[in-house]
Amino acid sequence: MARFLYVLTLICWALWLGGMVALLIFVTQLFATSRPVALQAAPVLFRTFAVYQLVVGAMACAAGTFLSVVTQRKCHAINGLVMVLALAAALVIRMLTVKMLVLLEAGQSSGPEFLALHIKSNIAYTVAAGLLALAGIGWALTSPMRRTSPGIGSATDSQALVAGRS
Repeated sequence: MARFLYVLTLICWALWLGGMVALLIFVTQLFATSRPVALQAAPVLFRTFAVYQLVVGAMACAAGTFLSVVTQRKCHAINGLVMVLALAAALVIRMLTVKMLVLLEAGQSSGPEFLALHIKSNIAYTVAAGLLALAGIGWALTSPMRRTSPGIGSATDSQALVAGRS
């Protein structure tokens, strides 16, 4: 069960962080190559991703939480908490995205309010990406699938062999 939850957590985490990185790369390149197209496409991409990351983020957090309960490892609980903080940032991103889209539809995308929201959104994306990277490092270091070298058992295995109870 722990392995299944760990793999599910990693898949959801990877979809979340990978989607965020891909979105930022694609939008940046879109603006660099065709600004008129980017002005039309970027809002659709950000609106879609704002919902997508809530879905995969919630799945990653749930799987990570269940993993920490099943394994009762504090390190898994900490990793799960870091992802929950990233999910909180995703909620902020969703809220900022909705406000920016309203201003965009009202033709106010060049005003000071839109610019302020854009800066806050950039900060929220950076915080979320940083937290997700940190969680990923944590998950890699605390994998329940990490094993000791073959032939090297635990201390209780060695004691059982010495006592003749193998």
